[in-house]
Amino acid sequence: MYACAQGLMVRAKCLQEHVLMFVCNAARAGYVLPFYNDRTRCASPGAIGGRMPRPSRLILLLASTLACASGGSGATTVTTSWRDPSAGMLSFHRILAAYVTKDPAVRRSVEDKLSRKIPNSFPAYSAVPNLSLTDPQKARDQLRDKLFDGAVVMRVVDVENQQTYVPGSAWYAPYPSFYGFWGASWGMVQSPGYVVDNKYVTVETAIYSIKEDKLVWAGRTRTQNPTSAGKLVDETVDAVAKELRSQQLIP
Repeated sequence: MYACAQGLMVRAKCLQEHVLMFVCNAARAGYVLPFYNDRTRCASPGAIGGRMPRPSRLILLLASTLACASGGSGATTVTTSWRDPSAGMLSFHRILAAYVTKDPAVRRSVEDKLSRKIPNSFPAYSAVPNLSLTDPQKARDQLRDKLFDGAVVMRVVDVENQQTYVPGSAWYAPYPSFYGFWGASWGMVQSPGYVVDNKYVTVETAIYSIKEDKLVWAGRTRTQNPTSAGKLVDETVDAVAKELRSQQLIP
């Protein structure tokens, strides 16, 4: 998160420079911008060491917003999926919502979230707290005793950290006159390159028919920079539900 925040700060600074130079150039060309404080003057064309204008709050907000939009949490996408060719519309009456992890606190949190997102589902840790992990027949009897006929099982299968270098760039603004361009062009904006740290989390979701004891659907999703486990679950469930609708497995 700290590295991500640093990246956003760098991007915001670069965007602020671009916006300020645009304002300065527009002012020199005689244009009036509603968000520019015209009491502050840009350096005169051709001046060396001229003072940059003091940015208004709106300019800073605009630059920060653009930076956040370009570097925040990305959308979750389904990267691969499989379905039982014979499967029709899914219509389970009682669904077991399970999250596979060795951390009991995370498991409870995620399964509670799943049960709220998926209709007719119940968190496995509370619905069947002693569900057998080693004896399939015992687990089958336990679930049938609780009248479960479907299960949604989720687990994280990969966490990948990537660094992407964004090269620096030079930025120009058009001018309506030669003299306005000639003076200001010597102050061409240059933004330095920077490195962006991204985390990609791959989650596997499997849907089982407990009644028939078979896999009905399975898929993997990839989320960029999830801000929390809850956010990861929300985006994963939404992406999976969209995919299931596209395959006509849920209404």
